[in-house]
Amino acid sequence: MSMSSWSLTARSCRLLCARYLLKLLKCLDPDSSEIHHARSNSGNKGVFHLSIDVEDDDDDDLDGVEMHHLHAASPLDDDITREHLTRNIQFFGEQPVVSLRNAFVVIVGVGGVGSHAAMALLRAGVGRLRVVDFDRVSLSSLNRHAVATRKDVGTTKVDALKAHCNAIFPEASVRAMDAMYTVESSDDVLAPWGDDGKAPDMVVDAIDNVDTKVHLLLTCRSRGVRVVASGGAAMKADPTRVRVGDIAECAVNDVLLRAVRLRLRKANGNADVPLICVASTERARMALWECPDDVPLVAAGDAAAAAAPSGNATYADLQVVPGFRVRTAPVVGTMPATFGLVIAHYVLCELTSNVVPMDPEPIARALDAQYRALLDNLREMETDAYGDDGEVHVTQDEVKYVARELWHCLPATGIAGGKNGKDARGGKLSLVRSVAALRLARFDGTRPASVDNLILLGWEDAEAHYASRCDVAHFVTRHGEAAAALARRCCDRARRDFMYDTNLVGDSIM
Repeated sequence: MSMSSWSLTARSCRLLCARYLLKLLKCLDPDSSEIHHARSNSGNKGVFHLSIDVEDDDDDDLDGVEMHHLHAASPLDDDITREHLTRNIQFFGEQPVVSLRNAFVVIVGVGGVGSHAAMALLRAGVGRLRVVDFDRVSLSSLNRHAVATRKDVGTTKVDALKAHCNAIFPEASVRAMDAMYTVESSDDVLAPWGDDGKAPDMVVDAIDNVDTKVHLLLTCRSRGVRVVASGGAAMKADPTRVRVGDIAECAVNDVLLRAVRLRLRKANGNADVPLICVASTERARMALWECPDDVPLVAAGDAAAAAAPSGNATYADLQVVPGFRVRTAPVVGTMPATFGLVIAHYVLCELTSNVVPMDPEPIARALDAQYRALLDNLREMETDAYGDDGEVHVTQDEVKYVARELWHCLPATGIAGGKNGKDARGGKLSLVRSVAALRLARFDGTRPASVDNLILLGWEDAEAHYASRCDVAHFVTRHGEAAAALARRCCDRARRDFMYDTNLVGDSIM
């Protein structure tokens, strides 16, 4: 460890130790209404104010300790926050992390999916979180909730989550809203944050009820608020099949999103509503469990019911809203956790302006024979344009990389930008695509047809590009500067991925 790293850690440890000492002072002087400690950092590091509320009688934790930034010039101007977010700063850069510290995210539904999304966003430094849910922590929810413990059983999910958030990253502001999302509560759920009137930067939809989910999504759309929706994580078994995509594709194997998509289309004149979703390509592996109100929990196999005072508790006794959950979905905790973490990562990339973009690889319907056909067609066009294929410096595996990972089986001539459910190639964020109608072509005719100089084009565009002998100026004239800029970025990425240009490769992350 370097000397600078050690001194930073030492300063942070001193501040943390001060918090424990103040807690001890509270125990020694219980008549004091509060104990304050202010510390001015050297230079332009800001001032901290630590306070202890003596009404908190629990001396086993630091729930009564709060840290406030009084005069910090930047959300990263104190040692503890900066060290907490060091790896994020290294990953995204300092200004994007400042953007995260200033961001405001609403998470509606903090069960298995939403709680994991909330904790990941908190740990990444998102400064303001509003968590919304009406439900209570139950014993059966402990298999998938991100932070709830047996001590939290019976408390509201939002209060349990907030308590753990304060213990992990007290510099963030977390507001718990114990309410069901409804038409009547929608204004409060999506209300600006405090006196500054800041509207939500993003909304995470982790609702598992179709009606409320559709209303939230339509309300966000009407207000111009970015939203990402979760599909159903229950009854699925393969976390490697979780994908990010447009609802039109995600709904194929997701019963919840399928119903949501139909409602959205009906509300939009029978046209699809662009919506980014996180879903699994896996079909449900089992059925829902029926939960009749009059069936005793003991008979249903819930051992916890045996400890109930009445000894004959039923499912109806556990319903926060009568008739709300008459069926339950079998779920293993790793699946909603995966959904929540993928959602959080997508939100982080969006809030940092995609400085490190999340670029999901599609499931391409292509056999090895089709990739061989792409390579064979490339050699044929090279021979027609240049007399031979001697400058084709690419293997079939590299062709697969270019087609799937670099260009996502979409042509380079789409609309650049990636807005409203479309990716940078102009198509929907599809999960399944084909390369049958596409051709590989070298981008810059002055360089060989290597992995860092290949683009995907439609047949006619590829023929026209080779007719110009792969002239970049002709490409710009035909398709525009945005398409050319996209082609350059993709070629740069290939050069970086294959380390052809060490100037594009960062320092080791080890």
